[in-house]
Amino acid sequence: MGIPNWFGDFIQAVEVAQKREDFLAALQVLSGELGFEWCAYLDAYGTDVRGISDYPDKWVAHYLSQDLSIIDPVVRTAKELGKPFAWSVDQMPIRVSQVQSSFMGDAADFGIRSGISIPIPSGYRHTAMLTLASSSLAPDSRDITEFDVTRDAAIYLHAFAKIRAALLDGPDFKLSPQEAKVLAWCKRGFCAADIAELMGLKEPSVRFHMQGARRKLGANNIQQAIGTATDHGLI
Repeated sequence: MGIPNWFGDFIQAVEVAQKREDFLAALQVLSGELGFEWCAYLDAYGTDVRGISDYPDKWVAHYLSQDLSIIDPVVRTAKELGKPFAWSVDQMPIRVSQVQSSFMGDAADFGIRSGISIPIPSGYRHTAMLTLASSSLAPDSRDITEFDVTRDAAIYLHAFAKIRAALLDGPDFKLSPQEAKVLAWCKRGFCAADIAELMGLKEPSVRFHMQGARRKLGANNIQQAIGTATDHGLI
């Protein structure tokens, strides 16, 4: 299979993207070239989900506000398979629960009934993927190997999206008041024992809040967590 004409145009469009609309336009061209109606790029770390799509606004708002990536069977399948797969509202590559079947039915009500999803290699505990969807009830019948180039495009998109994360849709990082306070004291150079005394907590509780903040912010250590929290105006 040769390199399709749209691939070079897609790469160039992603490289020069300066606005959310630029990323979305590039994805929509890719989606249209492959015969799909909808497109969605998702990058999730725990309950923090960011991405970009042309799915209906009401569905996107519902999905993000309810942290539905946790029950989304397409996301779960991407985690388990780690390779491109086809799916439909009534046919998934893995067994799904009743709750997940209900989720698929809700998505179908918005016209998202079948498609392909392409997992993207990403960092530890991250889930990144590109999904192209259709309002058709039948799953896409093409050989999934035809989407090798699309997987390359998805990886390229992911790399640039990480650099320009501010252009993606998604909720701000959410820290509990205790997590924010603990990080603020850490930023000022206080150790866990000192913070425990200052906040009237036990030291294990302080360490619990420190690790909770680190996980939510996708940081490898507390210093990274402090930097991310500072960048987002959380402390």
